[in-house]
Amino acid sequence: MMQGKALVDVGEHATGLAMLREGLARYEATGAEMGKTFFLAQVAEACLVSGMHADGLATLIDALAFVERSGEVAFLPELHRLRGELL
Repeated sequence: MMQGKALVDVGEHATGLAMLREGLARYEATGAEMGKTFFLAQVAEACLVSGMHADGLATLIDALAFVERSGEVAFLPELHRLRGELL
């Protein structure tokens, strides 16, 4: 995940975003959920930087639905900030 974020940060948007999404899928495959909103926020931010606003908003819809189910609110302010920027 962090390598994907680093690639997005240096302008390798497509490769970095693909790595972030793959990392998220692998994380979800483990059955782990704690901290998932952090990873979803990373994907949404990469979408923002890449100009993929619809994909970023879709990711945030998933993230906010996860917050509703899990009660994990640690990154809720960041999710709302990203939503505002993507809109």
